[in-house]
Amino acid sequence: MESLIKEKLLGYSREEETVLLPRNALFSESVAVESFWAKMTSTRFTMAYMGFLGFLLLYSIRITMSVALVSMVTSNEFTVLNDTVGYNHCPENQKVPTNTSTAFRENSGTFDWTTTEKANILSSYYYLRCFFLIPTGRLAVTQGGKHICGFGILLAGILTSLTPLAAYCGVWYVVIGRMLVGVFDAVSYPAFFHLMGQWVPKYERSSFSTLAFSGSHLGNVVAPPVAGYLCTLDLFRGWPLPFYLLGLCSVIWFAFWSYLVYESPKEHPRISFQEQAYIRANLEPDLCGNSYVVPWSDIVKSKPVFALASARFADNFFSVGLTTSLSFFLTDVLNFEITSNGVLSSLPWIACFVSTLIFACLSDAVASRSLLSVTFVRKYCQAISSVVSGVFLIGAAFAGCDAMLVIVLIISASFFFGAHYAGSLSNSLDLAPNYAGILSAIGNTSASAAGFIAPFVVDLLIRSDVHSNDTWRQVFIVFAVVGWIGSSLFLLFGSGEVQIWAITSSTPPVYENI
Repeated sequence: MESLIKEKLLGYSREEETVLLPRNALFSESVAVESFWAKMTSTRFTMAYMGFLGFLLLYSIRITMSVALVSMVTSNEFTVLNDTVGYNHCPENQKVPTNTSTAFRENSGTFDWTTTEKANILSSYYYLRCFFLIPTGRLAVTQGGKHICGFGILLAGILTSLTPLAAYCGVWYVVIGRMLVGVFDAVSYPAFFHLMGQWVPKYERSSFSTLAFSGSHLGNVVAPPVAGYLCTLDLFRGWPLPFYLLGLCSVIWFAFWSYLVYESPKEHPRISFQEQAYIRANLEPDLCGNSYVVPWSDIVKSKPVFALASARFADNFFSVGLTTSLSFFLTDVLNFEITSNGVLSSLPWIACFVSTLIFACLSDAVASRSLLSVTFVRKYCQAISSVVSGVFLIGAAFAGCDAMLVIVLIISASFFFGAHYAGSLSNSLDLAPNYAGILSAIGNTSASAAGFIAPFVVDLLIRSDVHSNDTWRQVFIVFAVVGWIGSSLFLLFGSGEVQIWAITSSTPPVYENI
């Protein structure tokens, strides 16, 4: 069906295409099929590995603040108690003696910031982010994605290393700094998606994008325990050390990115003839070129694009909400110390990281063998991500004071949440490979709105009593319901097929000899 649409629109049949590949590769098996080892050591997957490390850094930059805040802020609270602790608190988790009517809880820190100020710091990452995503996607189409992505991650790391200085100047300096870090984070994603549109063959989209972007979940795994440990050290009072480390790592990463990654296969000086031929033979030639005229009207009216944006909102509401609040939940309700807090905060994202790889490999294998349509695979994975993870979150909401059970349920929810990498996260490449940067920007704009809203929703729900199981039960229920609504829209209106407005060629593509 898709080929018939293309023939009607483009005015030529597939048999009329002329695609001249290297003479020693034409019609060879290496063009049609590439071995697993050749794929994993290819130049395009080198870009995936660098993307993996880059997004690991970006997510470490995001989540480190939520862990470091526990040590940065002085908590001086009077807690009023009866002879027994209230029914909605966990007695074994109270940091105050239970044989007094009034107890004083003190946590040594450097800054006396309120919960609202902390929510502002955590949300500020998203204040300006959404305004730069779509312009960056458009800029990547015309200027390329390599330098935009590279400098975005580099500058985000350098600004993060200045966070301790900003904190001593005042809370609003931290907010402004985090806003700017969010901007440089924002430009990296659509730029990388544009690069993928130039490099990634059709049936590698799930595995490639999952490999690259799963670095974000590994960042959630690595950052909390490392930041938690560094915060316990005496050097510089501990908490500034994670920010300094991230700045150094971003500089090292940028050096390798600049040397190893190129805009397109034809510009790469070290790519083999066989790999370049393989990419060209599997990139849907009529879709892989740059298009300087963006069909904005069609994009805005597209139901699949609306479905993509809805799913990305739901995904990020879960992700940001959990990453920014889990550390406080473990400390204030389950009473774990900062080091244990960091380790436990990383466990859900270890599970999520593993599941992203599993679902990506399975979805690509199923789609490449035409066992199921790409649309069905995307919707099925998204449904698993929201419905199953939401059920486990609801379970955690009603697990009470059983700390082990709560943690197991949250880990289980995060495992199934990882299926969205083979669902909505890969969808922009399906709908319009040549506009992947722009569609990912639209999806990430929606996701940024969720990132802005989620911490304030959490703050609003727990403000009355941060130690109460009742207040945190509401938080987990909200996470689950938002996920169900967003993914329901994706199931209704989503698609895994190339959209008609994304087919931009007017003449048969002709490739010169390589």
